[in-house]
Amino acid sequence: MATDRDLRLGAFQRRLAFALLTRASRLTPVTVRVGHKAMPALVRGRGTPMVFVHGFGADKEGWLTLIRALDKRRAVVALDLPGFGASTPIAPEEASPKRQAEAVVGAMSQLGIDRAHLVGSSMGGGISQRIAQDHPERVLSMTLLGTAATVGEKSELGLALDRGENPLLAKSPEDFLRLVDWMTVQRPAAPRAMMLYAGQERVRRAVTEAKLFDGFAYAPEDERMPSDFVSIKTPTLIIHGDKDPVIHPSAARILGERLPHATVDLMHDIGHLPHIEATRAVAGHLDAFARMHDPPIFG
Repeated sequence: MATDRDLRLGAFQRRLAFALLTRASRLTPVTVRVGHKAMPALVRGRGTPMVFVHGFGADKEGWLTLIRALDKRRAVVALDLPGFGASTPIAPEEASPKRQAEAVVGAMSQLGIDRAHLVGSSMGGGISQRIAQDHPERVLSMTLLGTAATVGEKSELGLALDRGENPLLAKSPEDFLRLVDWMTVQRPAAPRAMMLYAGQERVRRAVTEAKLFDGFAYAPEDERMPSDFVSIKTPTLIIHGDKDPVIHPSAARILGERLPHATVDLMHDIGHLPHIEATRAVAGHLDAFARMHDPPIFG
């Protein structure tokens, strides 16, 4: 049972860890406004950036350990998607893949970014696919981590949803620890109190997140993730854990077959969060893949 002392300690640990990682990665907090939405972001550097699009229930800070491991010369942008993190609350219908994709592209425009390397995790991978479909001129490359997709066998999550259950919604701080253990093979190296505090925050948002999940997963047909992959010409790196219970690994294989310019890395003994479970390996893949697809520098 999480005590008040646990939660206070966890809140302090979280603030300290994020402040240290933000400073060590030379990131600057900014707030981007897209229409009525305020989207807090962490940004670094000039040049062609990686734009990070987080998964369901996550936020921009979930990328900090990965960004810390990247080449420090790489410009980066990590956003809070509308409805998540410290961003503006949204109605469920605004959580569709298409509308979240428009918010990310709008944020890129506000930040003066013409083209970027997209990096999307889970739900963020589905949103990245939608950006590559709707705005191919804005995407130099796309890396999909444990990505949501319209293809693949039913995962443990899919079977649970069929039973009317959603294991992604934490019922207590301790249940959040269960959720992390379920999603990952290599559990994140974070203090227990910090994890309990993160769980308490997820519990506080559970009702809202349930509506956002439905808004994303059951969006109108014309606002869903892509199913016509042949039209997506973006160079794509698909990184997926072979033990992923949230998105079945077959989704990665099928995407790799159907996207015209895709490479698949199925990581051994990794669950749903490769960038957290195997941070250095994923950072190395990202650095190399982005360099391959950076625009040429003349003069």
